[in-house]
Amino acid sequence: MNEATLRRYVRDGLHRGGALTTHHEDLINVGLPDVSYSYTGAHGWIELKWTEAWPKRSGTPLRLPHYTPEQKYWLLNRGRAGGRCWLLLRVGREHLIFDHERAQHVGGMDRLLTCSCAKAHWKGGRIDFEQLLRILK
Repeated sequence: MNEATLRRYVRDGLHRGGALTTHHEDLINVGLPDVSYSYTGAHGWIELKWTEAWPKRSGTPLRLPHYTPEQKYWLLNRGRAGGRCWLLLRVGREHLIFDHERAQHVGGMDRLLTCSCAKAHWKGGRIDFEQLLRILK
């Protein structure tokens, strides 16, 4: 798994549910999320992150070195201005979705806290895209 594979998986799942998506790679606007979406009148942004596994020790914080302060700032500012801004994280075969406020803490908490902050948590390698679309609205 890598970010490109995760992006395709998420975009395909959202498309099957009726959402329109656009992939973004912008070297000028630092922090811009990976995917924008439109679904039944709702528009928003999703930052995608992945890592191979949870830390081996239960109290060890999950580290996401490629989740930058600029990305967190973008999500927080747009979210506080009324935008729908999300972080979708894949760890191993688990997926978690966080709103813009809770996304600020991801990458510095242990597994238990990370999972408890998620808006939804899917295990077994599959996202329930019907549930995800309800959350994104």
